[in-house]
Amino acid sequence: MESVVWLVLLAGIAAWLFVPRKAKETTGKRYKKYATSGAVLFGINEVFAPSAANATIIQQEQRESRKAIPAPEDKLL
Repeated sequence: MESVVWLVLLAGIAAWLFVPRKAKETTGKRYKKYATSGAVLFGINEVFAPSAANATIIQQEQRESRKAIPAPEDKLL
């Protein structure tokens, strides 16, 4: 009975080590990893440099704003 437990344990470790995993997406993991520290730094920035915090907010709004797509009948410059 004891050998069966060891055999299952070794098979589990071997499967964990040798089964290919999905490639890590650098964009998703990186931003999730540092999301909390960014919020803390933004709070400190807002207290000690309010103008820099306002500039950051404006940059985020401009990044997320909708951009006009020219119509096909508009002439190119």
